[in-house]
Amino acid sequence: MSISRFVSALVVFLALAAGAQAQYPTKPVRIIVPSSPGNSSDIMARLIADKLSQTWGQPVLVENRPGADGRIGAEAAAKATPDGYTLFIPNAGVITINPALFGKMSYDPIKDFAPITQVATIVIVLAANPAVAANSVRELVALAQAKPGLLHYASAGNSAGIPYLAGALLRDNAGINVVHVPYKTNAQAQQDLLGGQIEFMYDTLAATLPHVKSGRLKVLAVVGSQRSRVLSSVPTLTEAGYPGTEGDAWAGLFAPSGTPRAVVERIHADVAAVLQQTEVRERLTALGLDVVGNKPDDFAAVIKADTAKWAAVIRANNIKPE
Repeated sequence: MSISRFVSALVVFLALAAGAQAQYPTKPVRIIVPSSPGNSSDIMARLIADKLSQTWGQPVLVENRPGADGRIGAEAAAKATPDGYTLFIPNAGVITINPALFGKMSYDPIKDFAPITQVATIVIVLAANPAVAANSVRELVALAQAKPGLLHYASAGNSAGIPYLAGALLRDNAGINVVHVPYKTNAQAQQDLLGGQIEFMYDTLAATLPHVKSGRLKVLAVVGSQRSRVLSSVPTLTEAGYPGTEGDAWAGLFAPSGTPRAVVERIHADVAAVLQQTEVRERLTALGLDVVGNKPDDFAAVIKADTAKWAAVIRANNIKPE
């Protein structure tokens, strides 16, 4: 191809891309959430959908597709037409943990999705019953070493969750013998934590904070790599003396792979603007979520690093789906 023809083709391509961005959206957009209504991803999706509807002048509808650790919703989103009219908001586990945990699946989290932005970090904390004679992670570890096999901890949900894997990381890193007690729901686990049947638990800040304020629970550390804006005095696990045991939980926005880059960038720009709105930031912060809104390439780098990290944890601990 001659240089002149190449330049002409490039001009046409850029014009078409700009046109796609300028015209999008011209019809309703749906956001698939691979979980039931009411959890962090669903709340984010509905808040963003409402604001985008106002920005775009088109309905933005949330569609819940729960089940199979997020795989049902992920498959539906992966197979959708890549035109920007189907978006996807999963939590980190659906993208970064499921591949190593379940092996071959009907979707490939890396190949089948185009990252748009990490909407927010879901703050996970290590919470303990006030009766436990430990007010720091080091003290908890010392207590566990003094009483091998006698301390119990919980993580709600299943082996596809970051709370579950974070517990395995700390246990192995600190060399402690503690008993993991699996629960189907956060509510069940938290009830036993409040009642003293288990000593500590990995849970979301949103679920834990009301009990911290009432004095029925205490938080020893933030599981993620950054302190929470809500509990700024509480150290991360790394700051508490246990580097390498942290794990960031998040919810992110994706489009099916093959969605035009111009459309991806348009969605990112508009969602980033939504996340800067004071009302939105305050609502998410109150729920124990730290707003992010990074660029697609930066989000892709987060996904790559997290996928490698959790795969190593799963292999080292021989973790199987529960």
